[in-house]
Amino acid sequence: SEAFECIQWCLDICEAIFSANHANLIPNVLAKGDILHSLGYFEKAAECYRKAKDIHTTNFITGQNDLQLEEIQKKLTHATMATSNKGCSSTLNEQPYQRWKKKDGGDPVIIITDIGRDIDDAIAFMELASLERMC
Repeated sequence: SEAFECIQWCLDICEAIFSANHANLIPNVLAKGDILHSLGYFEKAAECYRKAKDIHTTNFITGQNDLQLEEIQKKLTHATMATSNKGCSSTLNEQPYQRWKKKDGGDPVIIITDIGRDIDDAIAFMELASLERMC
């Protein structure tokens, strides 16, 4: 998937700029996990969520940034449950995302944004809203 390649590239850049366990990596590690999860790679997604949790606990004290930790835990629980219920794909050469194809032959779309107050974020939300109405 192109989204996977893009997020991996983004992580490589971030890891070169920040330390390996810097808190700024968490959103990108979560995005990578979300992409893997949406492609059906539940085990690999869970690994990303575990990494995000480890980075969080390394950088924040108990009670600090709890909302982020709750989000990470929910994603980890969901991926773990999906792994145990459906099994997992071991390589990215397999194409589990085929199960997401619509009957009319459409492909899934992943839009990545940093959710700020920039014009690109507003455009991403408009695209998402438009795509959601199309489904």
